[in-house]
Amino acid sequence: MRTPGVAEGVDGSPRIVRRDVGARLRRVAMVCALGSTIDWYDFFIYGLGAELIFGRQFFAELSPAAGKMAALATFGVGFLARPVGAGIWGHFGDQLGRRAVLVPSLLLMGAATVGIGLLPGYASIGLWAPVVLVMLRLVQGLSVGGLWSGAVLLVVEHTPAARRGWYTSFVAVGAPAGFILAQLAFFVGRGLLSSAQFVAWGWRIPFLASIMLVVVGSLIWLRVPESPVFRALSDSRALSLAPLDELCRHRGRELVLASLSFMANATVGCVFMVYLMPYGTEVLKLSPNLMLVVLVVGAMTWLFAILGSGAWSDRFRGKVVYLAGLVVLVAWAVPLFLLVDTRVPVLLIVAVIVLGIGLGATHGPQPALFAGMFEPKFRYSGVSLSFAMGAMLGAGVAPFIATVLRERTGTSLSISAYLIVVGLISLAVVPAIREPRADHP
Repeated sequence: MRTPGVAEGVDGSPRIVRRDVGARLRRVAMVCALGSTIDWYDFFIYGLGAELIFGRQFFAELSPAAGKMAALATFGVGFLARPVGAGIWGHFGDQLGRRAVLVPSLLLMGAATVGIGLLPGYASIGLWAPVVLVMLRLVQGLSVGGLWSGAVLLVVEHTPAARRGWYTSFVAVGAPAGFILAQLAFFVGRGLLSSAQFVAWGWRIPFLASIMLVVVGSLIWLRVPESPVFRALSDSRALSLAPLDELCRHRGRELVLASLSFMANATVGCVFMVYLMPYGTEVLKLSPNLMLVVLVVGAMTWLFAILGSGAWSDRFRGKVVYLAGLVVLVAWAVPLFLLVDTRVPVLLIVAVIVLGIGLGATHGPQPALFAGMFEPKFRYSGVSLSFAMGAMLGAGVAPFIATVLRERTGTSLSISAYLIVVGLISLAVVPAIREPRADHP
């Protein structure tokens, strides 16, 4: 007797019919999206802490301005560690499986985040406070170097090539979704506590809350089946013994192109997520509540634009959508700050909505596009390193450079010029990317 929704294969084994395949793909995509959101939450609350708190807590011996710059420098340290983490997790992801590295890397991320929440300040332990803070940030960078890529590949390698843009876009929404959660966590803390209480100890709550999210995330990852593409490689004994070496020898060109193509997205995204809040509240003297609304609207636009661009990339080719998004980011760099500097709420909303569309159009097709550039036997290493190196070159220094440019020139248009230069670099390399064949595994 046959089970509903299941047909027999030629060897008598059960074969899932199309309806159940679609349900499985949706389940895998949603589970990976939730796991990605938790991961990005952990990463983004550090950026908020660096801008708002860490200068006073861990660099108290410096002037307020110097302390803030030092805190932003520690934010960039995490991006320097990403390529190292990408190489490590990529190696094991190509040898042991996509899912095998997700739980360990998430636990490491969670441990570092909770450690930051428990770390005594400079007043208690002196120079050890910033030293340990930098070490924990390095651990965060090592962890995120492989998490995003593992989630992407689990979805990519479960999905037919014709739908990969749509399904992998659910993993990509983890970035704006995690950012929104981090913003709301800080907003609730600042709303329930006095300013003095929040600066003294309340800021630690969003970091300590990570322990619950890590438990949830670990359970989520354990429910995702291993990639069928990796299982086929393992069963046929076709796994690479040295995936990083093979990647550099056979796909070094693709590694460079993918990394440079991601620079603009990473740079603009980090300026939006980390720099705009303190710029609005400290330089423009706008209400923190207003800036929260502006940033959440921008992030929501980014989120929905990711889903839309992911779907469009299946129809119009991922590279075309990616290029369109980069054009928006470059063209909008000057209007963005001109509108923000007006201090008019409606114009601020317009500024971040258009920016969110550009970010989403680059972020949506990116996972499937990157995965298609590398063969399965070293794909984890290729995607991880591309993402990590692009983030290091772009996002790692973006808040620091934006702050320095604004202070040295006295105008936000210098930041616009910086965003244009980075955007043009990414625009120049994307046409050289070769999109995969339709039958690419």
